[in-house]
Amino acid sequence: MSSLRDATRERSDETKFSALLLQVQTDHVGNRIIFVVEGDSDITLFNMVLRNTEFFYCTPASGKADVIEAVDRLRTRISNQVYGIVDADFDHVLEKTYNDTFMTDVHDAEIMMLHDEFITDFITEHTQNHILGPMQIDEVGQRLMSNLMSVCNEIGLVKLACRLLNLNVRFKGMNYFTSEAVTVNDFNVSINIQILIEAAIRRSPRVEQTHCIDIYNKYVELNQAGYCIYQTANGHDFCQLLAQVFKQPLSSDRNVTVKGVEKYLRSKYTKENFERTNLYEQMIRLIETDAEVEEVA
Repeated sequence: MSSLRDATRERSDETKFSALLLQVQTDHVGNRIIFVVEGDSDITLFNMVLRNTEFFYCTPASGKADVIEAVDRLRTRISNQVYGIVDADFDHVLEKTYNDTFMTDVHDAEIMMLHDEFITDFITEHTQNHILGPMQIDEVGQRLMSNLMSVCNEIGLVKLACRLLNLNVRFKGMNYFTSEAVTVNDFNVSINIQILIEAAIRRSPRVEQTHCIDIYNKYVELNQAGYCIYQTANGHDFCQLLAQVFKQPLSSDRNVTVKGVEKYLRSKYTKENFERTNLYEQMIRLIETDAEVEEVA
């Protein structure tokens, strides 16, 4: 059965790569620099903040590992310059790098896009007017941002602990609220680490409950190491927590979704914001290098 699954997966991966290859071998792409990104939302983001006639963005729509593999394979099939752009995840913490693939400065694209104006605008647009009126919006925004990042950092450290212990704990798709690991009360968000670990293990059939103490001890060790929270906090977690805050009675739209938060976040991120990142510098340097080569030639 596993061999059948592997064969099916290989056919699917090959189909995706073939589609990607066809996409970049067109007159429209020409000799542009090709950036392979993780998903469609990343194409949207980069076309918003760095739309350039010398760049072309595409995706296999199947995650980080597939981006890295696609870059390697495309470089052997076409003459264009090809680079990947992926979320760093924990790679900066673990001091891991890749050939020809750039990483976000921080944990992921969503964390990269966070800024004070986003959170204050989100509060303003999604809070009922009678609550918003007497509110010190900037102060509430700063407190909420700090609170959410702190909780996301705690979740991130538990995830990192599991990774370092080589435990295949399933966090993807986990709802931190229905599991009762995270609770909200107005603009206050809190987390119970023990409940988080136990709930995550319960949804991970290959991990025994006896590993709870190992994970907790590693989490404590990582917490004491003092890593930058922008390297450990996950942006999708941030958006899930923020969406939950605005499912409360204080919200003017209690149907707010994680996807909706992520879309709003992208809409508030500007080219000027992006120009302050190392990722921008790495990308734009490719054009400058090409220009220097042409001058020499």
